[in-house]
Amino acid sequence: MKRAIAFVASVLLIAACGGETITEEEARGAVPGASQAQVGVPDQQGQALTAAPAGSEATSDATAPYAAETIALAAAVNGGVAFTLGIVELVASLPPTSCSGDTCTWGPGSGPLEVNDWQLTVTKKGEDDYVWALAGRPKTDPSAGFTSIVSGEAFTTDVRHVGHGTLVVDMDAAAGLARKTTDPQDLPVGKISATYDNTSDRNVSVQFLGTKDPVEPTQTVNAAYQFAATASGGDLQVATRNLTTEAALTLHSRWTDTGAGRGDAAFTLGGVTVSRSQCWDSASTLFNQVYQVTSPADPSSDMGSESACAFPSAQPPTITAP
Repeated sequence: MKRAIAFVASVLLIAACGGETITEEEARGAVPGASQAQVGVPDQQGQALTAAPAGSEATSDATAPYAAETIALAAAVNGGVAFTLGIVELVASLPPTSCSGDTCTWGPGSGPLEVNDWQLTVTKKGEDDYVWALAGRPKTDPSAGFTSIVSGEAFTTDVRHVGHGTLVVDMDAAAGLARKTTDPQDLPVGKISATYDNTSDRNVSVQFLGTKDPVEPTQTVNAAYQFAATASGGDLQVATRNLTTEAALTLHSRWTDTGAGRGDAAFTLGGVTVSRSQCWDSASTLFNQVYQVTSPADPSSDMGSESACAFPSAQPPTITAP
């Protein structure tokens, strides 16, 4: 009878706690790694650059512009998503402040020169299913509630940093925290949402909603990215839409493990669309352009033979900007 009572009591206790408990190591392993949501670019190894800034790959005057643009556009994702995950991963590498029931917490805390306190929480929802959030609050108001800035859900596997999940970077929320500058041009705006899966080949989909145009910061843009690592290289689709001018750009880049590739793009403004297909050679030649065809035709710049392309035919993007 005593054993039966003890068993029933333990079941009720587990139910009261939500049925899940979490360990420090579980919580640390649940936070996704930066590499899981990193977009690849053409390089000599056919692998991803590590959150590299635009222009970090060696180029020359003969480099195909679409090869350079592919690297620059990938850097926008890696800088906004992979870099952010790198910060979260760094915090999680430290010992948590506490672990109780289904949740581990890091913080609140901050560096001496920071104007906000930060707190990371990881909560276990179920077997291999975790939600996490990095939140901040102004140091000047320690009684204020924490505002979530980066959050996500991670589905883990037996191998650390292998799995799939989602994340959101809320820059509108970040703009409401304390800041060292009051210049409105320096305020972050918009949101970034992403899904990632590296349980086999790495796949990453990202949307930028209402973010600043990198060329014209007074204007905002929406953008969609879709990246897939392939057995022989990579595949990146990009679609952007300027919310002020309605200018739209799409690009589909594919490349082999040598870096040789093809980009198919279209630009639309004021109801007029210009499309172009461009091919480049391997990374060992610094991605020399070998072919270009434009519609409407542009005799001054179209060149080469399509037979020189690593991919024999054009494939326009299938995604659109939100």
